[in-house]
Amino acid sequence: MTFLNPLILFGLLAAAVPLIIHLLNLKKLKKIQFSSLAFLKEIQQTKIRRLKLKQLLLLIIRTLIVIFLVLAFARPTIKSINLPGSSAAKSTSVFILDNSFSMTKLSENGAILNEAKKTIKSIIQNAEEGDKFAIIPAAGKNSDNISLLKSKEQALRKLNETEFSYIPGSYFKSISQAIKILQESQDFNKEIFLFTDFQKNNFKLTGNNTALPEHTGNELLYTINLTSKAKNNAAVTQLISETAIFEKGKPLKFKAVVKNEGENPQKNLVVSLFANGSRTAQKSIDLNPGEEKSVFLETVSNKAGFINISAGLEDDELPQDNFRYLSVFIPDKIKTALICESEEDTKYLIPVLSNEIVKNTIALEIFTGGGISSFNYDVIILCGSVNANAAVSLNNYISNGGRLILMPSVKSTPEKYAAFLNSMNINASVKAIGSFNYVENYSEFDEIDYSHPVFADIFSSGTNKIGSPEFYYYFDIKFKGNVRSIISLLQKTPFLSEIKKEKAEVLVINSAPSLSWNNLPLKSVFAPLISRSVFYLYSGSAASSENTVGNPIPIDISRMKYTVLKVKIPGGGSEIMNTDSVSGRKYVSFSQTSLPGFYEVYDKDKLVNTFTANPDSSESGSAFLTESGFESFCRKIKFNGKIRNIRNKDNSAAEINETRFGTELWKLLIIIVILLAAAEMFIAKSMKKESAETEI
Repeated sequence: MTFLNPLILFGLLAAAVPLIIHLLNLKKLKKIQFSSLAFLKEIQQTKIRRLKLKQLLLLIIRTLIVIFLVLAFARPTIKSINLPGSSAAKSTSVFILDNSFSMTKLSENGAILNEAKKTIKSIIQNAEEGDKFAIIPAAGKNSDNISLLKSKEQALRKLNETEFSYIPGSYFKSISQAIKILQESQDFNKEIFLFTDFQKNNFKLTGNNTALPEHTGNELLYTINLTSKAKNNAAVTQLISETAIFEKGKPLKFKAVVKNEGENPQKNLVVSLFANGSRTAQKSIDLNPGEEKSVFLETVSNKAGFINISAGLEDDELPQDNFRYLSVFIPDKIKTALICESEEDTKYLIPVLSNEIVKNTIALEIFTGGGISSFNYDVIILCGSVNANAAVSLNNYISNGGRLILMPSVKSTPEKYAAFLNSMNINASVKAIGSFNYVENYSEFDEIDYSHPVFADIFSSGTNKIGSPEFYYYFDIKFKGNVRSIISLLQKTPFLSEIKKEKAEVLVINSAPSLSWNNLPLKSVFAPLISRSVFYLYSGSAASSENTVGNPIPIDISRMKYTVLKVKIPGGGSEIMNTDSVSGRKYVSFSQTSLPGFYEVYDKDKLVNTFTANPDSSESGSAFLTESGFESFCRKIKFNGKIRNIRNKDNSAAEINETRFGTELWKLLIIIVILLAAAEMFIAKSMKKESAETEI
């Protein structure tokens, strides 16, 4: 037996009150001398004994009335006993509903999520009046604001409003919320109902805080296992750009990774590629259960700007994992600045950057003497160094994610160039090797990283395919930190190096574009090396990264003209963000990424960026947690209550109702109090009459 209001039991001390009153009211009967009628005295003694017996009975009844009344207010409860006149103990029931998109999987009875909601509805409808409820959607952001519902109507309304979400959930978080809700309840039954398909990905523990809030251990956790593996389900788990440099009218190559997550083989599964909503390519593949394949698809766009790319499959049992999204940007004009210390530095660079092949793509502006007033360019090519005023602006340009090609000027010295690099936070030492115009002693290309995008689709592997330039004079630049060598010379000196600094990218060439330093400008490699380096740097952020639904996305606002930006979200609608409150910051975080697809960012009416959000691919998986695995999870999070696994998911509501209810005895005790009070009134009335007769 358990008392729901145990503090009321102190009221049992009041049971002594009838005894005290009884003792205070004790008095001796008057002695009246009669005549010699002895039989009257005998009758008197008999009545006195009967009166004392009734007084004792009255004392017991009054004491029991106080005791039962106090017990009724203390609300005693007994589990698994049903008595006539009793009532079920009040319950607080918290339903954790897995509403991740894997629960939309179709079974014989329809979507699994709808089956779970039907069972929860049955439990709520069978609950006692006065029971309380809470609905916690395990997935989605709306699980942060949960309130206790005090009527069946409120609970059923909340249940009907719960829809599936693409945002992954955390059962540690959901159970923690349930514990906090139950801590506030005074009801005897404190229950948690977990309806889930037990996908393993939702039971991961991250961070240091992996223990539940303190709780009594009287909580009962029911698990309703809705695990169901699809018969026919394939998923696109990745979409990756295989093109590093995006150009108008040139092939755009992509790799879609497709996995068969169903139990049946997939024959002639069609994988389609879409560009801006139009199907542009497709391939058919066969997949065995659990098999994964990479599908390479290609398209061409004659349009510049943002191109929305998606790879998709035909509908199956779980259509939510059939598409993957990626956005790429094809430049119309790359705003490029050529800054040189000397006129001689520009002699061979200008023809390369303004010829017929690239002039429609590269918008070139030329500055000499190392001076420039603005750094509002997509790519900057710098020969030598800049003056002190421009150096500050150049540092800011790099900090804001700028893209640079650095090379010495014909006027550069090792000391001066080293000082300049270090002023740009590129830690390096510089040493000169060779002599000007000394054609008898030179160095050549040694190792070339043909996998680098600068050389993609142009050169074949092997140095004999490239006529190597001859370098008479160059700088041996030794970088400190993580630097990628793209081309090195015979002495293992890096000729072309790549440095990534947060969002900035820098290519460093170690020799000036001058015939006194080398014959590079006369070689066929020179023009594509320079022009494709510009394309590569600009394309560094041209493909959107792999973002998961629900994760915030940083939006670059450093180049936006207006303080109000608009984000168009998938499926229609938009979100407005005011950037006035974040002045001075380069990025704002956009968190309303609850749907997969394309998010378009507008600076007033101009489209300035497109990013994507994709479903969590682990939701498509077939890795499920077992009962023992769940019990191990509960031990890790220090759940002290009892666990009851409901295995009959087809009749789970009936099985739950058989075991969950206890019995409250307060109604029965009130009935006993009423009966005792009636008996007390009857005995007291008869006793009063007898007492009067005795005194005569």
